[in-house]
Amino acid sequence: MKTNEEETKPIFSSPPVVVQPLQSVPPGAKLFGVRFTQNQLVLGGSFFVVALGVLLGCILTPSSKDPPPWDRISSIIGWIYFNAWSISFFPQLYLNYVRKSVAGQSFDYLFLNVLGFTGYTIYTWSFYASSAVQEDYRNRFGNDNTVDANDVGFATFAALACYYNAWQVYVYDRAGQGVHKATIAFIFVAVLGSLLWTLLLVCGVHTEHVFNVLDLLYGVSLIKLVVSIIKYLPQIHLNYKRKLTIGWNIWNVLLDFSGGTLSITQQIIDCWTTDRWNGIAGNPVKFLLGSFSMIYDVVMMIQHYGLYSANNHAVMEVEHRARQSIQQQTA
Repeated sequence: MKTNEEETKPIFSSPPVVVQPLQSVPPGAKLFGVRFTQNQLVLGGSFFVVALGVLLGCILTPSSKDPPPWDRISSIIGWIYFNAWSISFFPQLYLNYVRKSVAGQSFDYLFLNVLGFTGYTIYTWSFYASSAVQEDYRNRFGNDNTVDANDVGFATFAALACYYNAWQVYVYDRAGQGVHKATIAFIFVAVLGSLLWTLLLVCGVHTEHVFNVLDLLYGVSLIKLVVSIIKYLPQIHLNYKRKLTIGWNIWNVLLDFSGGTLSITQQIIDCWTTDRWNGIAGNPVKFLLGSFSMIYDVVMMIQHYGLYSANNHAVMEVEHRARQSIQQQTA
C-alpha cells in the first residue's frame, strides 16, 4: 500500500536537470529594503500599471486620429499595455540578479530579442519621428500610420532592457548554457542583409518598390516579426529538456500576454473608429507581434502551471530545506 508521501511524489518523465545548488528563490521580492509578498507585488503592480496608464492617457495629447472619446480611450489602452510590456522585463532581470545566475533562461531567446527590439526601435522611431517616412506612407496608403508614442517608448525601453539582460549573461553564472550556431547564423544574416540594403540606398539605388526607405523599414519590421515567431521556441525547448521552468520567470509571460491583448485591442479600435482597416495592413508587425506572442505565452503557461508544476515544487522544496540547513549551521 502506498503512503501519502509516495502518492504525492512527482513522477519525472526524465530527471530534472539541477544546474545550481540553489536555483530558485523564495516568492516575492525585496525592494528598497522592504520585503513584499507575491500577492502584494501582484496587486501593487497591477494598480501601478493601470493607474499610470490612465494618468498618462488623460494628461498627454492623444496621437491617434480617432474621434473623441475614442482617441482618449485608445491612448489610455496604449499606455497601459506600454506599462505592462515594459514591466514584464523586470521580473527576469530581478531573478537573475538575486540568483547571480542566468541558468534556465534561454540565451537564444535573449539574443533574438536583442536583434528584434533593436530593429523594432529603428522601425517605430522612423515612422513616428521622420516626416519623410510619414509622407512616403501617406503617398502609398492614403492616410497616416498607426505607430503611437507608446510604441516608440516601449520599443526603446525593451531594447535597453535586452541589452542589460545580455550583460547579465556575460557576468553571471551560465551553468554551461550557450547560444546555438543556428541562432548566431540567423542574426548574422539579418544584420548583414539590413546593412547591405541600407548601403545601396545611401549609394543612390532607388526604386518604387524594395529599394526605398519605406520598404527598408518594412524589411526591418519583418525581421522583428520573424524573431517574434521563433524566439519563444528555444525557451519552450529548454523548459522541455529540463522538465522545469525554474530560472525563467513566469511573470514575463503573464504581463506579455496582457500587453499583447491590449495592443491588438487598441489597433482594432483605431481602425474601427476611423473606418480605415488598412491601418493593420500598413502596420502588420504591431498586429502580428501581439498575436504570435500570445499563442506562445499560452504554451509556456501550460508548461509552468501544468506540465512541470510538480517538478518545480519538488526542486523548490529541496532547496528550501537546504536553505534551512545552511541557516541552522550558521546560526
